[in-house]
Amino acid sequence: MLNVNKIFLVAFLLFSSFSCKFIHFVDMSVSSTVYENQRYFYDDYIYLDFSYTPDYLAVENHINLEMDDKKINIDIEWEKTKCRINPSNNWELGKNYRLFIDCDIQTVEAGLQKAYLNRHFIYGKESERFSFLSCSVKEKETVSQKQTLVFEFSKAVNQVSFNEGFHLSPSVDIEKKFKENKIYITPLSRWPINTYFKWTLDSILSSDAYVLDKSYSGVFCSEEDLELPEIESVGRVAIYESSYTWLDDNLDALLIGNGIGFVFSKSMDYNSVSNAISFIPNVRGDLVPFLGEDNKKFVFIPSSSYKIDTDYKLTVSKSCKDSNSHNMKNDCIILFHNANEYLKVTNIFEEHYEDGMDDIEIYDGESTDTINTIKLPSRYDEEVKINIVVVFSKAIVERLRSKAAESISFSLLFPDKYNTIKVDATRWNPTGNKVYFSLSHFSVGTQEIPIYYQILITGGENGVINAAGEYLEESLCVTFNTSSH
Repeated sequence: MLNVNKIFLVAFLLFSSFSCKFIHFVDMSVSSTVYENQRYFYDDYIYLDFSYTPDYLAVENHINLEMDDKKINIDIEWEKTKCRINPSNNWELGKNYRLFIDCDIQTVEAGLQKAYLNRHFIYGKESERFSFLSCSVKEKETVSQKQTLVFEFSKAVNQVSFNEGFHLSPSVDIEKKFKENKIYITPLSRWPINTYFKWTLDSILSSDAYVLDKSYSGVFCSEEDLELPEIESVGRVAIYESSYTWLDDNLDALLIGNGIGFVFSKSMDYNSVSNAISFIPNVRGDLVPFLGEDNKKFVFIPSSSYKIDTDYKLTVSKSCKDSNSHNMKNDCIILFHNANEYLKVTNIFEEHYEDGMDDIEIYDGESTDTINTIKLPSRYDEEVKINIVVVFSKAIVERLRSKAAESISFSLLFPDKYNTIKVDATRWNPTGNKVYFSLSHFSVGTQEIPIYYQILITGGENGVINAAGEYLEESLCVTFNTSSH
């Protein structure tokens, strides 16, 4: 029994002595050229030194290098208990790295050993770190519509990376200007009202390739505007070339050639106002803003005449928007009547210069049914001049008289074998309401064979028209005949 116990004791001691060469319960030490609590590291390689010679292949699987919390591939070179490591794709300035080892490692000298290392660092020089310093707009501050935001950094910024790493939500078209270590951001139009904006800076590089030390964000808001636009007044506007004069608010006094003015309570969007204006019956024209009125005041300039003696319905739809995209609450509807009157022919007569001879009325301004007779001498010479006068209800200005005279024609009506009247001369009286025609080449009719002539005065907008744009409601046709006395 004693011999058995002795044998067991010897075997146990031998086994214990042998196994201790392979299993140790005291951790091996791992030193690094990145020291504990070292914030920045700037070298080509990290050197590791193990207190025992490890199994290279086994330990390489447990050496982890992370960049921004993502494991990256590394290159490792060994020399006995030491190795040097570096990222396969090179270091990135300003990036956050972590070197981590936590495993049991088989060593040549001491068997299985516990290895642990944990280092956090930023690659680069602390004196050259790239950080965000300030934004000119404080958190949740209200900006004006055209206000510029200024972002300041510790050093100049790589423009391409800023364009990729700067984000604004909601998105707005902006202009960026880079000046040294500052970026100026201005809206191309304006900051939309009643809006909260969030900006973020992420993974931006400095001009010397340092990565921004962390992500940054901020919030600002645009101006508040809850007021709906209204039309404050609509009125007549006198137009002279490119100048406009507000006359009054009485559209019932609107004349041909007048513009229509609109005054809004707020600055308006021009296109939406232009599209919101309509007339029944239709009036073509253009909307023009009053200069210096900040798009609160507009004038509608007609390119076609208002119709005389016509009721109009003018609508400004609530679809029109102010400069902040607010619609009007309701449509604005205005009924008005054009104040112009039709031009009229009040009289047509043959004028006599001979003593004792009365003028012969051809048309009395009322009826065209009566056919009056012009008395010609029994021995009428075709070269003798007969003067016919046309009288209008209103004067025709000098610049329009030639067109008016051309709108009055004289012709043979029946029978067609006789002479056609020849117009030898035309003149106007000083006030411009009478036009005199000197005529010749009449044929003298008889009781058996009457000869009829016609005076045609063209009406409508293409006929006789005065400076106010007034014209004859319709063409006038007057017939007369000739006989001898």
